[in-house]
Amino acid sequence: MVKPIQRLGRFLKKPWREHASPELLKSIAPADVAVLLALLVFGLMLLGFYLRVESFQEDSSYYMGLADSLIAKGRFEFDFKPHTQHPPGFPMILALVSLVFGGTYPVFAHTAAICGSLALFLAYFLLRRKDGRMVAAAACLLLGSSPFFFEFGTQSFLSELPFFLTTMLALLLASRFQTLKNWPARTLSWLLLVFCVLLSLLIRSAGLALLGGIGLWLAYSLIADRREARLRLKTFAPVLILGLGLQMLWAGWVKKVEVQDWPGQYMNTYANQMRMKNPRYPEQGIASPGDILHRAAENLALHGAHFSELLTRANWIAPLWYSPAVLLPIILLGLGCGVSVFRDRGDFLAWYFLCYVGIFLFWPFDPGPRAILPVFPLAFLYFWRGAAWFAKMASQRPRAAFGSGFLFSIILCAFSWFWIRSHGSAIGSQAKLSLVFWLLLAAACGLFLWPRSGALLERIRASAWSSRPMVSVWGEPLTVPLLGGLAGLLALVALGLFLQLGMGMANLSPDPSKFLHYPSVDAAQWIARNALPTDVVMAGQEAIVHRISGRRVILFPVSSNSQMIMDVLRNRDVRYLIVLQDTNKHPFFFPTEDQRWRSLSAAYPEAFGLVRHGPGYEIYQVAGEPHAKAAN
Repeated sequence: MVKPIQRLGRFLKKPWREHASPELLKSIAPADVAVLLALLVFGLMLLGFYLRVESFQEDSSYYMGLADSLIAKGRFEFDFKPHTQHPPGFPMILALVSLVFGGTYPVFAHTAAICGSLALFLAYFLLRRKDGRMVAAAACLLLGSSPFFFEFGTQSFLSELPFFLTTMLALLLASRFQTLKNWPARTLSWLLLVFCVLLSLLIRSAGLALLGGIGLWLAYSLIADRREARLRLKTFAPVLILGLGLQMLWAGWVKKVEVQDWPGQYMNTYANQMRMKNPRYPEQGIASPGDILHRAAENLALHGAHFSELLTRANWIAPLWYSPAVLLPIILLGLGCGVSVFRDRGDFLAWYFLCYVGIFLFWPFDPGPRAILPVFPLAFLYFWRGAAWFAKMASQRPRAAFGSGFLFSIILCAFSWFWIRSHGSAIGSQAKLSLVFWLLLAAACGLFLWPRSGALLERIRASAWSSRPMVSVWGEPLTVPLLGGLAGLLALVALGLFLQLGMGMANLSPDPSKFLHYPSVDAAQWIARNALPTDVVMAGQEAIVHRISGRRVILFPVSSNSQMIMDVLRNRDVRYLIVLQDTNKHPFFFPTEDQRWRSLSAAYPEAFGLVRHGPGYEIYQVAGEPHAKAAN
């Protein structure tokens, strides 16, 4: 025991550079400096243009309330009961930040911005290590200049950005671990890796993708390379065991303390939500195996559309699986993951990415591009690899490539045409544009399949412009196709920055009455001013109302059963009922609050008295012992 301690002491006394890996000590080229400066600019914009007034979102209200509970009570509670939906990692981070810097909204907003900025730097070094600086720069610049990334980093403080940071650091540590030669550096890196994996699990349940990635990577290694597998098992099997142990502790605690405010409540744990056929319409019941597969197919198209939205800055891409903006990215991503797994003998990053995507394929909600955000750099990496592999195969076997493209396009043309015919006037313009795209692609492929096109194909393959470097930028040779790609990248980055500046200026002087959840915020403020501290409230936006009012809040049951809702009101001694209006325009749950309220008030007309009519909401006081209206 003495000798290892002495060796560690000698290690700490020596200059750090003696122990760093060669990859870390590579001289940073001017191109790296330019990219890092651009990423720094993106980070400074997040810090400077944060939303000056909090918009009060559901998840952020949970996180801030849980952080306050950890500081004030030392317990993981929200709304006067143990919280079993969100893992405790992010609230713990916010609690620590509050103790050090103060628990104010600007501090939390800056915390999210810093996490996102650091994650971009780590993603750049990770992808540069895997496929070079060009791919790394393209992925990180596209994400950093994305309007959605800017909105996420300036208008909310949710767990995705801290999760992005910890997972990128974990993947970077795992990818360079084999290059470390001396045991102190390996030990410190391994401990940091364990910390990042466990913290990722605590921040988001999607951290299970790290454990799944490690498990599949080790299993594949046992098949592909047993010698390498033994080395990996010694390093990563303990990480997997510790992660599984932590997840079992969390699941056991959740099962022990879970509280239901009404029979059939399902939103209090992710496991319950996954079991539903459609959590937005809970009366449809439990999902069957067929429902699960149908959900996965729908989500695949949704996430393909979200990836294209992040890539192109468009926020209007419809999740039509035959749309080229959806189908082509999915195909290229699949090809890139397959190439990575087989070429690198089981690339850990690819297994993690596949597990992460698999989790959200079966997730019963559509979280939008925020689900793709923590893995966008990896998604771009595999998108690029898939495109490069296809281009290589097409250059080697052009007729086979054009033949496959022609057949593929004809099939999709036929399907698009039948889809448009069957849906008539209800079909959107994107479906029609998809049909035009596949027709043009079929025509182009058919042209190159024409017998007299052989000479043209040979000239294209032998042409110097596609392979000869035309210019060198910071030592990187650029061909004409790469120059075209660089011009497209710069155009997308410039467009993203233009949109970000517009959003940033709006963030400096916002109008709170325009916020999505302003009705719930205003109603909660009225409750805080007028209700007794012991009064119980029922509302659809439980987290927001409780955080602002400090009152016990019961979630408005998503049910068409008026008697069940009234039973909950009685059993929980609810004093006030908040009803959001116009929820039929943008429904999230079914029945909507409008529909539930109309059914409830029709069944119990004397049970409620209107005490407040505010912007977008009404507050009713609940009578003592209401009875149902007799049926005619």
